[in-house]
Amino acid sequence: IGEALGHENCKLTQLDISFNNIGEEGAKYIGEALAHENCKLTQLDISLNNIGEEGAKYIGEALGHENCKLTQLDISLNNIGEEEAKYIGEALGHENCKLTQLDISYNNIGDEGAKYIGEALGHENCKLTQLDISYNNIGDEGAKYICEALRHKNCKLTQLDISFIGMGDEGAKYIGEALSHENCKLTQLDICLNNIGVGGAKYIGEALAHENCKLTKLNITGNIGNEGAKYIGEALRHENCKLTQLDISFIGMGDEGAKYIGEALGHENCKLTQLNIGNNNIGDEGAKYIGEALSHENCKLTRLDISFNIGVGGAKYIGEALAHENCKLTKLNITGNIGNEGAKYIGEALAHENCKLTMLNISDNNIGDEGAKYIGEALSHENCKLTQLNISNNNIGDEGAKYICEAL
Repeated sequence: IGEALGHENCKLTQLDISFNNIGEEGAKYIGEALAHENCKLTQLDISLNNIGEEGAKYIGEALGHENCKLTQLDISLNNIGEEEAKYIGEALGHENCKLTQLDISYNNIGDEGAKYIGEALGHENCKLTQLDISYNNIGDEGAKYICEALRHKNCKLTQLDISFIGMGDEGAKYIGEALSHENCKLTQLDICLNNIGVGGAKYIGEALAHENCKLTKLNITGNIGNEGAKYIGEALRHENCKLTQLDISFIGMGDEGAKYIGEALGHENCKLTQLNIGNNNIGDEGAKYIGEALSHENCKLTRLDISFNIGVGGAKYIGEALAHENCKLTKLNITGNIGNEGAKYIGEALAHENCKLTMLNISDNNIGDEGAKYIGEALSHENCKLTQLNISNNNIGDEGAKYICEAL
Protein backbone atom coordinates (compact mmCIF):
# COMPACT_ATOMS: atom_id res chain seq x y z
CA ILE A 1 0.00 0.00 0.00
CA GLY A 2 2.77 2.42 0.94
CA GLU A 3 4.69 1.81 -2.27
CA ALA A 4 1.53 2.34 -4.30
CA LEU A 5 0.73 5.62 -2.56
CA GLY A 6 4.18 6.91 -3.48
CA HIS A 7 3.85 6.00 -7.15
CA GLU A 8 3.37 8.79 -9.66
CA ASN A 9 0.35 7.06 -11.17
CA CYS A 10 -1.53 6.59 -7.89
CA LYS A 11 -4.50 8.94 -7.66
CA LEU A 12 -5.93 7.92 -4.26
CA THR A 13 -7.13 10.83 -2.13
CA GLN A 14 -9.05 8.77 0.46
CA LEU A 15 -7.87 5.57 2.16
CA ASP A 16 -9.51 3.43 4.84
CA ILE A 17 -7.10 0.84 6.21
CA SER A 18 -8.86 0.49 9.56
CA PHE A 19 -9.44 -2.72 11.54
CA ASN A 20 -6.26 -4.39 10.37
CA ASN A 21 -3.11 -5.19 12.28
CA ILE A 22 -0.44 -3.16 10.53
CA GLY A 23 1.36 -2.36 13.78
CA GLU A 24 4.32 -0.04 14.16
CA GLU A 25 6.13 -1.26 11.05
CA GLY A 26 3.06 -0.84 8.88
CA ALA A 27 2.56 2.66 10.25
CA LYS A 28 6.15 3.41 9.24
CA TYR A 29 5.42 2.47 5.63
CA ILE A 30 2.25 4.57 5.60
CA GLY A 31 4.11 7.49 7.15
CA GLU A 32 6.86 7.31 4.54
CA ALA A 33 4.23 7.28 1.80
CA LEU A 34 2.46 10.32 3.23
CA ALA A 35 5.72 12.25 3.05
CA HIS A 36 6.32 11.30 -0.59
CA GLU A 37 5.90 14.00 -3.20
CA ASN A 38 3.63 11.76 -5.30
CA CYS A 39 1.20 10.91 -2.50
CA LYS A 40 -2.15 12.65 -2.95
CA LEU A 41 -3.99 11.36 0.15
CA THR A 42 -6.11 13.96 1.94
CA GLN A 43 -8.18 11.57 4.09
CA LEU A 44 -6.81 8.59 6.04
CA ASP A 45 -8.48 6.15 8.44
CA ILE A 46 -5.89 4.07 10.28
CA SER A 47 -8.03 3.21 13.29
CA LEU A 48 -7.76 -0.07 15.24
CA ASN A 49 -4.34 -1.04 13.97
CA ASN A 50 -2.23 -1.29 17.11
CA ILE A 51 0.29 1.18 15.72
CA GLY A 52 1.79 1.84 19.17
CA GLU A 53 4.18 4.57 20.26
CA GLU A 54 6.58 4.20 17.34
CA GLY A 55 3.70 4.10 14.86
CA ALA A 56 2.27 7.32 16.25
CA LYS A 57 5.73 8.85 15.94
CA TYR A 58 5.95 7.91 12.25
CA ILE A 59 2.52 9.34 11.54
CA GLY A 60 3.35 12.50 13.45
CA GLU A 61 6.59 12.98 11.52
CA ALA A 62 4.69 12.54 8.26
CA LEU A 63 2.13 15.18 9.24
CA GLY A 64 4.97 17.65 9.71
CA HIS A 65 6.44 16.99 6.26
CA GLU A 66 5.99 19.56 3.53
CA ASN A 67 4.72 16.93 1.07
CA CYS A 68 1.97 15.59 3.32
CA LYS A 69 -1.47 16.67 2.12
CA LEU A 70 -3.66 15.04 4.80
CA THR A 71 -6.55 17.17 6.05
CA GLN A 72 -8.53 14.39 7.78
CA LEU A 73 -7.05 11.67 10.01
CA ASP A 74 -8.62 8.92 12.13
CA ILE A 75 -6.22 7.19 14.54
CA SER A 76 -8.83 6.05 17.04
CA LEU A 77 -8.68 2.66 18.79
CA ASN A 78 -4.89 2.45 18.64
CA ASN A 79 -4.01 2.24 22.33
CA ILE A 80 -2.40 5.66 22.08
CA GLY A 81 -1.20 7.05 25.40
CA GLU A 82 0.57 10.13 26.69
CA GLU A 83 3.80 9.83 24.70
CA GLU A 84 1.96 9.12 21.46
CA ALA A 85 -0.33 12.11 22.08
CA LYS A 86 2.82 14.20 22.40
CA TYR A 87 3.94 13.23 18.89
CA ILE A 88 0.54 14.06 17.45
CA GLY A 89 0.43 17.35 19.34
CA GLU A 90 3.85 18.37 18.06
CA ALA A 91 2.73 17.58 14.51
CA LEU A 92 -0.41 19.70 14.87
CA GLY A 93 1.73 22.68 15.80
CA HIS A 94 4.03 22.29 12.80
CA GLU A 95 3.78 24.81 10.00
CA ASN A 96 3.50 22.06 7.37
CA CYS A 97 0.62 20.21 9.04
CA LYS A 98 -2.63 20.67 7.11
CA LEU A 99 -5.00 18.63 9.31
CA THR A 100 -8.42 20.18 9.88
CA GLN A 101 -10.16 17.07 11.25
CA LEU A 102 -8.70 14.62 13.79
CA ASP A 103 -10.27 11.60 15.48
CA ILE A 104 -8.14 10.37 18.38
CA SER A 105 -10.99 8.74 20.30
CA TYR A 106 -11.04 5.37 22.08
CA ASN A 107 -7.42 5.52 23.20
CA ASN A 108 -5.60 5.68 26.55
CA ILE A 109 -4.88 9.38 26.62
CA GLY A 110 -4.82 10.88 30.11
CA ASP A 111 -4.66 14.44 31.34
CA GLU A 112 -1.00 14.81 30.31
CA GLY A 113 -1.82 13.74 26.77
CA ALA A 114 -4.72 16.18 26.75
CA LYS A 115 -2.23 18.87 27.75
CA TYR A 116 -0.15 18.19 24.63
CA ILE A 117 -3.23 18.32 22.43
CA GLY A 118 -4.43 21.49 24.14
CA GLU A 119 -1.08 23.21 23.65
CA ALA A 120 -1.23 22.29 19.96
CA LEU A 121 -4.73 23.75 19.59
CA GLY A 122 -3.45 27.06 20.89
CA HIS A 123 -0.58 27.18 18.41
CA GLU A 124 -0.77 29.61 15.52
CA ASN A 125 0.07 26.86 13.02
CA CYS A 126 -2.70 24.49 14.11
CA LYS A 127 -5.52 24.33 11.57
CA LEU A 128 -7.87 21.87 13.33
CA THR A 129 -11.55 22.75 13.17
CA GLN A 130 -12.91 19.35 14.27
CA LEU A 131 -11.56 17.20 17.12
CA ASP A 132 -12.86 13.94 18.58
CA ILE A 133 -11.00 13.03 21.78
CA SER A 134 -13.90 11.07 23.27
CA TYR A 135 -13.58 7.78 25.16
CA ASN A 136 -10.22 8.64 26.70
CA ASN A 137 -9.29 9.09 30.36
CA ILE A 138 -8.55 12.80 30.46
CA GLY A 139 -11.06 13.63 33.22
CA ASP A 140 -11.61 17.11 34.65
CA GLU A 141 -7.92 18.02 34.49
CA GLY A 142 -7.67 17.06 30.82
CA ALA A 143 -10.87 18.96 30.09
CA LYS A 144 -9.23 21.99 31.68
CA TYR A 145 -6.35 21.87 29.19
CA ILE A 146 -8.70 21.52 26.24
CA CYS A 147 -10.84 24.39 27.48
CA GLU A 148 -7.83 26.64 27.97
CA ALA A 149 -7.10 26.04 24.30
CA LEU A 150 -10.68 26.91 23.33
CA ARG A 151 -10.20 30.32 24.91
CA HIS A 152 -7.01 30.97 22.94
CA LYS A 153 -7.19 33.35 20.00
CA ASN A 154 -5.35 30.87 17.77
CA CYS A 155 -7.74 27.97 18.37
CA LYS A 156 -9.92 27.32 15.32
CA LEU A 157 -12.07 24.45 16.64
CA THR A 158 -15.74 24.63 15.70
CA GLN A 159 -16.66 21.01 16.52
CA LEU A 160 -15.54 19.12 19.63
CA ASP A 161 -16.43 15.67 20.98
CA ILE A 162 -15.29 15.05 24.56
CA SER A 163 -17.93 12.49 25.46
CA PHE A 164 -17.12 9.69 27.92
CA ILE A 165 -13.88 11.16 29.26
CA GLY A 166 -14.70 10.83 32.97
CA MET A 167 -15.49 14.50 33.33
CA GLY A 168 -17.71 15.74 36.17
CA ASP A 169 -19.21 19.04 37.24
CA GLU A 170 -15.77 20.64 37.53
CA GLY A 171 -15.05 19.78 33.92
CA ALA A 172 -18.45 21.15 32.94
CA LYS A 173 -17.47 24.39 34.66
CA TYR A 174 -14.38 24.65 32.47
CA ILE A 175 -16.53 23.94 29.42
CA GLY A 176 -18.99 26.64 30.41
CA GLU A 177 -16.25 29.20 30.93
CA ALA A 178 -14.76 28.37 27.53
CA LEU A 179 -18.10 28.63 25.74
CA SER A 180 -18.61 32.08 27.25
CA HIS A 181 -15.24 33.36 26.06
CA GLU A 182 -15.06 35.71 23.11
CA ASN A 183 -12.34 33.64 21.41
CA CYS A 184 -14.24 30.35 21.53
CA LYS A 185 -15.53 29.38 18.09
CA LEU A 186 -17.35 26.13 18.95
CA THR A 187 -20.68 25.61 17.21
CA GLN A 188 -21.04 21.87 17.92
CA LEU A 189 -20.26 20.14 21.23
CA ASP A 190 -20.72 16.58 22.49
CA ILE A 191 -20.25 16.09 26.25
CA CYS A 192 -22.52 13.07 26.65
CA LEU A 193 -21.90 10.06 28.89
CA ASN A 194 -19.80 11.90 31.45
CA ASN A 195 -20.43 12.34 35.17
CA ILE A 196 -22.10 15.70 34.77
CA GLY A 197 -24.87 16.29 37.28
CA VAL A 198 -27.19 19.13 38.15
CA GLY A 199 -24.32 21.48 38.97
CA GLY A 200 -22.68 20.80 35.64
CA ALA A 201 -25.96 21.36 33.81
CA LYS A 202 -26.19 24.75 35.51
CA TYR A 203 -22.76 25.77 34.20
CA ILE A 204 -23.67 24.66 30.69
CA GLY A 205 -27.03 26.41 30.85
CA GLU A 206 -25.43 29.67 31.94
CA ALA A 207 -22.95 29.41 29.08
CA LEU A 208 -25.69 28.82 26.51
CA ALA A 209 -27.31 32.08 27.60
CA HIS A 210 -24.07 34.06 27.25
CA GLU A 211 -23.74 36.47 24.37
CA ASN A 212 -20.38 34.99 23.34
CA CYS A 213 -21.62 31.41 23.10
CA LYS A 214 -21.91 30.26 19.49
CA LEU A 215 -23.18 26.70 20.02
CA THR A 216 -25.93 25.55 17.68
CA LYS A 217 -25.67 21.81 18.40
CA LEU A 218 -25.29 20.18 21.84
CA ASN A 219 -25.36 16.59 23.11
CA ILE A 220 -25.52 16.41 26.91
CA THR A 221 -26.92 12.89 27.23
CA GLY A 222 -26.31 11.66 30.77
CA ASN A 223 -27.87 12.01 34.20
CA ILE A 224 -28.67 15.66 34.85
CA GLY A 225 -32.27 14.83 35.86
CA ASN A 226 -35.27 17.12 36.28
CA GLU A 227 -33.36 20.00 37.80
CA GLY A 228 -30.70 19.82 35.12
CA ALA A 229 -33.43 19.91 32.48
CA LYS A 230 -34.71 23.06 34.18
CA TYR A 231 -31.39 24.86 33.66
CA ILE A 232 -31.24 23.76 30.04
CA GLY A 233 -34.84 24.85 29.52
CA GLU A 234 -34.12 28.27 30.99
CA ALA A 235 -31.18 28.66 28.62
CA LEU A 236 -33.32 27.75 25.61
CA ARG A 237 -35.65 30.63 26.46
CA HIS A 238 -32.84 33.17 26.56
CA GLU A 239 -32.41 35.54 23.64
CA ASN A 240 -28.68 34.78 23.40
CA CYS A 241 -29.10 31.02 23.08
CA LYS A 242 -28.43 29.87 19.51
CA LEU A 243 -29.09 26.12 19.86
CA THR A 244 -30.99 24.53 16.99
CA GLN A 245 -30.15 20.88 17.80
CA LEU A 246 -30.25 19.36 21.29
CA ASP A 247 -29.84 15.80 22.57
CA ILE A 248 -30.85 15.32 26.21
CA SER A 249 -31.82 11.67 26.00
CA PHE A 250 -31.11 9.31 28.91
CA ILE A 251 -30.99 12.10 31.52
CA GLY A 252 -33.85 10.76 33.68
CA MET A 253 -35.83 13.97 33.54
CA GLY A 254 -39.33 12.46 33.75
CA ASP A 255 -42.57 14.42 33.43
CA GLU A 256 -41.29 17.40 35.39
CA GLY A 257 -38.29 17.78 33.13
CA ALA A 258 -40.53 17.42 30.08
CA LYS A 259 -42.54 20.34 31.43
CA TYR A 260 -39.45 22.58 31.53
CA ILE A 261 -38.46 21.57 28.01
CA GLY A 262 -42.00 21.97 26.74
CA GLU A 263 -42.23 25.48 28.17
CA ALA A 264 -38.96 26.34 26.45
CA LEU A 265 -40.16 25.02 23.08
CA GLY A 266 -43.13 27.35 23.22
CA HIS A 267 -41.02 30.42 23.98
CA GLU A 268 -40.41 32.98 21.27
CA ASN A 269 -36.63 32.93 21.82
CA CYS A 270 -36.24 29.17 21.46
CA LYS A 271 -34.61 28.27 18.15
CA LEU A 272 -34.61 24.46 18.42
CA THR A 273 -35.52 22.57 15.26
CA GLN A 274 -34.23 19.13 16.34
CA LEU A 275 -34.72 17.55 19.78
CA ASN A 276 -33.94 14.12 21.23
CA ILE A 277 -35.58 13.36 24.58
CA GLY A 278 -35.69 9.59 24.20
CA ASN A 279 -35.35 7.17 27.14
CA ASN A 280 -36.27 9.66 29.84
CA ASN A 281 -39.10 8.07 31.84
CA ILE A 282 -41.53 10.55 30.32
CA GLY A 283 -45.10 9.43 30.88
CA ASP A 284 -48.45 10.60 29.59
CA GLU A 285 -48.29 13.84 31.55
CA GLY A 286 -44.88 14.67 30.11
CA ALA A 287 -46.13 13.82 26.62
CA LYS A 288 -48.95 16.29 27.20
CA TYR A 289 -46.44 19.09 27.86
CA ILE A 290 -44.51 18.19 24.73
CA GLY A 291 -47.69 17.95 22.67
CA GLU A 292 -48.83 21.37 23.85
CA ALA A 293 -45.45 22.78 22.90
CA LEU A 294 -45.61 21.27 19.41
CA SER A 295 -48.94 22.99 18.91
CA HIS A 296 -47.62 26.39 19.93
CA GLU A 297 -47.06 29.00 17.25
CA ASN A 298 -43.54 29.70 18.55
CA CYS A 299 -42.36 26.09 18.38
CA LYS A 300 -39.93 25.52 15.51
CA LEU A 301 -39.27 21.78 15.92
CA THR A 302 -39.15 19.76 12.71
CA ARG A 303 -37.54 16.63 14.21
CA LEU A 304 -38.41 14.92 17.49
CA ASP A 305 -37.19 11.72 19.12
CA ILE A 306 -39.40 10.78 22.07
CA SER A 307 -38.68 7.06 21.85
CA PHE A 308 -39.00 4.60 24.74
CA ASN A 309 -41.03 6.92 26.89
CA ILE A 310 -44.76 7.30 26.45
CA GLY A 311 -47.70 4.91 26.36
CA VAL A 312 -51.15 5.01 24.78
CA GLY A 313 -52.19 8.24 26.49
CA GLY A 314 -48.97 9.92 25.45
CA ALA A 315 -49.47 8.79 21.86
CA LYS A 316 -52.85 10.51 21.92
CA TYR A 317 -51.31 13.83 22.94
CA ILE A 318 -48.61 13.54 20.29
CA GLY A 319 -51.19 12.59 17.67
CA GLU A 320 -53.33 15.61 18.52
CA ALA A 321 -50.26 17.83 18.19
CA LEU A 322 -49.39 16.38 14.78
CA ALA A 323 -52.84 17.36 13.56
CA HIS A 324 -52.50 20.94 14.79
CA GLU A 325 -51.94 23.68 12.23
CA ASN A 326 -48.94 25.07 14.15
CA CYS A 327 -47.05 21.78 14.34
CA LYS A 328 -44.03 21.75 12.02
CA LEU A 329 -42.73 18.21 12.66
CA THR A 330 -41.58 16.33 9.58
CA LYS A 331 -39.63 13.55 11.34
CA LEU A 332 -40.79 11.65 14.44
CA ASN A 333 -39.36 8.71 16.38
CA ILE A 334 -41.96 7.34 18.78
CA THR A 335 -40.43 3.90 19.27
CA GLY A 336 -41.63 2.30 22.50
CA ASN A 337 -44.84 0.73 23.73
CA ILE A 338 -47.82 2.63 22.32
CA GLY A 339 -49.55 -0.57 21.14
CA ASN A 340 -52.52 -0.85 18.79
CA GLU A 341 -54.51 1.95 20.39
CA GLY A 342 -51.53 4.29 20.22
CA ALA A 343 -51.08 3.36 16.56
CA LYS A 344 -54.69 4.40 16.02
CA TYR A 345 -54.00 7.91 17.31
CA ILE A 346 -50.89 8.21 15.16
CA GLY A 347 -52.75 6.89 12.13
CA GLU A 348 -55.53 9.43 12.59
CA ALA A 349 -52.92 12.18 12.76
CA LEU A 350 -51.22 11.01 9.57
CA ALA A 351 -54.50 11.31 7.71
CA HIS A 352 -55.07 14.87 8.89
CA GLU A 353 -54.52 17.72 6.46
CA ASN A 354 -52.30 19.59 8.92
CA CYS A 355 -49.89 16.72 9.53
CA LYS A 356 -46.52 17.34 7.85
CA LEU A 357 -44.69 14.12 8.77
CA THR A 358 -42.56 12.59 6.02
CA MET A 359 -40.57 10.19 8.24
CA LEU A 360 -41.97 8.05 11.07
CA ASN A 361 -40.41 5.40 13.29
CA ILE A 362 -42.91 3.34 15.26
CA SER A 363 -40.80 0.21 15.65
CA ASP A 364 -40.75 -1.86 18.87
CA ASN A 365 -44.26 -0.78 19.81
CA ASN A 366 -46.05 -4.09 20.28
CA ILE A 367 -48.27 -3.17 17.34
CA GLY A 368 -50.29 -6.07 15.99
CA ASP A 369 -52.55 -6.57 13.00
CA GLU A 370 -55.10 -4.11 14.35
CA GLY A 371 -52.48 -1.39 14.66
CA ALA A 372 -51.15 -2.20 11.20
CA LYS A 373 -54.67 -1.67 9.88
CA TYR A 374 -54.76 1.86 11.31
CA ILE A 375 -51.37 2.68 9.82
CA GLY A 376 -52.29 1.14 6.48
CA GLU A 377 -55.49 3.19 6.28
CA ALA A 378 -53.47 6.32 7.01
CA LEU A 379 -50.90 5.55 4.33
CA SER A 380 -53.60 5.32 1.70
CA HIS A 381 -55.19 8.62 2.72
CA GLU A 382 -54.74 11.56 0.37
CA ASN A 383 -53.47 13.77 3.20
CA CYS A 384 -50.70 11.43 4.31
CA LYS A 385 -47.26 12.76 3.37
CA LEU A 386 -45.07 9.92 4.68
CA THR A 387 -42.20 8.85 2.43
CA GLN A 388 -40.30 6.78 5.02
CA LEU A 389 -41.77 4.41 7.62
CA ASN A 390 -40.12 2.05 10.11
CA ILE A 391 -42.59 -0.40 11.57
CA SER A 392 -40.12 -3.18 12.38
CA ASN A 393 -39.97 -5.35 15.52
CA ASN A 394 -43.70 -5.39 16.14
CA ASN A 395 -46.23 -8.23 16.31
CA ILE A 396 -47.63 -7.81 12.83
CA GLY A 397 -48.80 -11.01 11.17
CA ASP A 398 -50.06 -11.93 7.72
CA GLU A 399 -53.24 -9.93 8.08
CA GLY A 400 -51.36 -6.84 9.22
CA ALA A 401 -48.92 -7.20 6.35
CA LYS A 402 -51.90 -7.32 4.02
CA TYR A 403 -53.15 -3.96 5.31
CA ILE A 404 -49.74 -2.37 4.77
CA CYS A 405 -49.33 -3.87 1.30
CA GLU A 406 -52.78 -2.72 0.23
CA ALA A 407 -51.81 0.79 1.24
CA LEU A 408 -48.63 0.60 -0.81
